[in-house]
Amino acid sequence: MTKLILKFSITDEDDGQQSLSLGWQIESGENEIMNELAERVRDDVLAKLKSIIEKIDEGKNHAIH
Repeated sequence: MTKLILKFSITDEDDGQQSLSLGWQIESGENEIMNELAERVRDDVLAKLKSIIEKIDEGKNHAIH
């Protein structure tokens, strides 16, 4: 079995901005197809999250770590 674990958090910065942190962990299994799928899902989630933030908060600065 392969597991993809995503963790999200928002922190307030000293300048009043908020920072979104996205952490992930992939626990690889024996099936290479499932391992590759987990990596691709992770990449797609990160890309989609960046796109959503840009649409919601145009003109605001955000850092995704």
